[in-house]
Order: sequence, then structure tokens, then C-alpha cells
Amino acid sequence: MSTLTTNGSFITNKLSDIMLTLTPIKPFKRNLAIFFSGRVLEYEINKKWMELFKTHFENDFNIDYFCSINAELDDYHKEFLKVYGIQDGHYHFEKYQLEENMKNKNLNPNMFSMFYNIKKSLALIENSSKNYDVILRYRTEICYKNPFKIPDVIQPNTIYIPNGYDWCGGTNDQVAYGDLESMKTYGKVYDNIMDYHKNYNVRIHPETLLNFHLNKSKVNIVRFPFDYGLVRKHNQIQQRRWEI
Repeated sequence: MSTLTTNGSFITNKLSDIMLTLTPIKPFKRNLAIFFSGRVLEYEINKKWMELFKTHFENDFNIDYFCSINAELDDYHKEFLKVYGIQDGHYHFEKYQLEENMKNKNLNPNMFSMFYNIKKSLALIENSSKNYDVILRYRTEICYKNPFKIPDVIQPNTIYIPNGYDWCGGTNDQVAYGDLESMKTYGKVYDNIMDYHKNYNVRIHPETLLNFHLNKSKVNIVRFPFDYGLVRKHNQIQQRRWEI
């Protein structure tokens, strides 16, 4: 009788071990940093799109937001930080000024500010306490038809950029993602603008500069479909086209 009890206990324990091995394992989530840079546009009317956008990734990623903005931290931008849950240490606000070697050339400071704040955003991400598997540059005024999926494995030395918006023979400068090292290379356009213009005769134009920089840096560019638009308050037609 004791033998049967002992054997029964043994079988019960073995079954328990088997059941434990069959218990579903919680999926591993990667860390995703999404950053905004330059100017914050239409975030207050486009909040629903950003909420929807986040849902496409939150099952696979732990998401944090960062920003570097060409503005003072006023009430409008404080509300922006609150809406997107951007934590202390994840943001930088500064009224951008052209550097001395960039002045007196009839240049558009907004373009320089964009590249400057991309660089600053990436510095915030690099210096944060968390390691991020994927870094995504995005814009607050984006609306889209269908979301895109970030692959399970992203390649090193590779920038993923949507099809389209390649103005002046350049490369889309509105959305991009990659690993940290690849995106740090992406963010070095600002440091090289005047050199590219002076020594390589590259036109000072955002998409043109980005295209030249990525090719010169020997970064692989992978394009992917993403049907989106930039919706502004004054453009009612665009608003209706992208209405949720």
C-alpha cells in the first residue's frame, strides 16, 4: 500500500513538472524609444492618431517617448509632455540659433533646427538609463491608412525608412528607425551640413542632405510601405481623408 502511495506521489509530482513546462511563457518585449524633434505640430488635434499608433506596438515593445524641441518650455509644451507621458530627462527645449558658420547664407533655420534636434534627441536616448532595441523618429502630425510593423530582428548598420516623400532626389526625412548605433549615424547630418555643401557641393536641402549623408556613411537603407500624410489644422481636405 505504501509502495502504491509512493508511486502515486511520484507520478503526481511528475505530472506537476510537466504542467509547469507547459505553462505559457510571457512574451519577451523589446524596448522602443520614439522621439520627436524640431517642432511639435498639431499634437492637440492629432492625439487620437498617436494613441492608435501606440497600440500597434505596445504588445511587442516597452515604449518610451523622447523629444528635443526648438522652443521654450511654455504651457503649450508642458501639456505636450503630459499628453505623451514624456518623463524628466527625456526632453530638451531650446530656442535654436544658427551657428556662426551657418549665418549670412540666406539659409532656412528650421531645417538646421530639425537636424540639430534629431542629434539632441538621440543623445538623450543614448544617455538614458535604459537600453533600447529600436529607436524610431516620428512626427506628431502623422495620420496613416495602415500601420507598419517593425520586424522581429532589425539589421545592424541599417536605417528603415518609408517609401515616398523623397523630395529633390533625396530620402524621406520624416520617419525612420533602426538600432541605436545606426540611428546615431542618422543623427550626424547636422555636424556635416556645411562640409557636405562646401566640399561636395551638396544642395542645402533636408532630403538631399540626408540621402548624401547616409550613402557617404555607407548605411544600408531599407524602404517599407507606409501610406501616411501630415495633417494640419488649416487643411480640412487632408483631415477628412485621414479621419479615424
